Amino acid sequence: MKNLKPDFEQCRQMFLDVMKHSNNSLGIIINEKTVQFYKEKNNKILVEIINSNMINNQMFADVNESIDIIKSIYEKHLIEVLPNMKLINIKVESLEDVLDKE
Repeated sequence: MKNLKPDFEQCRQMFLDVMKHSNNSLGIIINEKTVQFYKEKNNKILVEIINSNMINNQMFADVNESIDIIKSIYEKHLIEVLPNMKLINIKVESLEDVLDKE
């Protein structure tokens, strides 16, 4: 979805539909920034701000936290790095790898 079209309620419903199954994702693009929500097999949702250098901000969230993030994006018209996000070089490691080291 680009530049917050469709509206929040439609986006929320699409998110819920997409997240019913593992290995599905939903992306939101505002200007040149993209946030992706990826449903993993273990019911965790990977929230990722995609950067061209392959070093992405990532965190895990549940469905409700993800909806709150989407709502914030719609309210602010902005994709921003969240406090719980970790900077991950996705060519080298995963968020799981980083969290296991902590």
